[in-house]
Amino acid sequence: MKPEIRYEPLKNVRVLLAPGRQSRPIQLKFGNHDRGKEKCPFCEGRESMTPPEIWALSDDPGRKPDTPGWKIRVIPNKYPALMPGKKPRPQFIDSIYEKMDGIGHHELVIETPEHNMDISDHPVEFIAEILKVYRLRYRELWREPTTKYVQIFRNWGPLAGASLPHPHTQILAMPFVPEYPQRELLAMKKRPILCEMLQKELEHGKRIVGETDDFVAFAPFASRFAFETWIVPREHRPDFGEADDDELLQIAGLLKSIVTGLKRAIGEFSYNLIVHSMPDRYFHYHIEITPRIAGLAGFEVGTGVNINTVLPEDAAWKIKSSF
Repeated sequence: MKPEIRYEPLKNVRVLLAPGRQSRPIQLKFGNHDRGKEKCPFCEGRESMTPPEIWALSDDPGRKPDTPGWKIRVIPNKYPALMPGKKPRPQFIDSIYEKMDGIGHHELVIETPEHNMDISDHPVEFIAEILKVYRLRYRELWREPTTKYVQIFRNWGPLAGASLPHPHTQILAMPFVPEYPQRELLAMKKRPILCEMLQKELEHGKRIVGETDDFVAFAPFASRFAFETWIVPREHRPDFGEADDDELLQIAGLLKSIVTGLKRAIGEFSYNLIVHSMPDRYFHYHIEITPRIAGLAGFEVGTGVNINTVLPEDAAWKIKSSF
């Protein structure tokens, strides 16, 4: 069965149905990132185990596609949540239901040939190279006629949804704007709310985690997750795709400091790294790091309200003091 997008009218949300993803290998258990290394499809030398690569970074100008010698590699997801095709048309069923074909693109950025290296293990300059690949693919996928939103996300650890331990990022080009970015855009159209939030955080200072010339990292006032941290441009910038190389280097430095600080403060942990970006002049792009120390329980699933056991002010101090 091909992927479908269905609309749920009671909660006013869309759901991606992708039965093909049931076949994806699940190798990861927390605390054992070497699990499955002997047959990992993302490790160097096993390029034939993945779909043909879309793009690769290599120091060897003579390297052929799908061969060893790469530093970063981009491939289609073998078990996609969305698949390329023509612009989908909604189908209405029984006067209340709606669905359409799951058209779009689902790519993987294999961040390194090394099997178990997290962001904190790389030099800042190499993290910036990974971010440049994000930017490259983000720009390319926005050129697709079916794209209405591009989501970049990285799952690290089993509580964050990672199925394979080899470090990789997923990028989905979607034929609709999903719920959370849509809510953010509507809020930003009413007032420049993220600009205002950033200004207040800088004034008070107690939730600031780190700063560069162009970016501020802080624990948001109403953090949904313990030790949640956002990286936000100081100036109003809608689109991650417009970030220049120096800005990506600054983001890379903050990412390394935050993940390293968290590991020193709380030990090995699962987390999601999520880029929220949109080429709309009202939008203010930002990067969210959401540690997943505990799974969502019945209250969160039933109400949509998260319970966070760590004050953002305490989280900011703990992360910053662990740099």
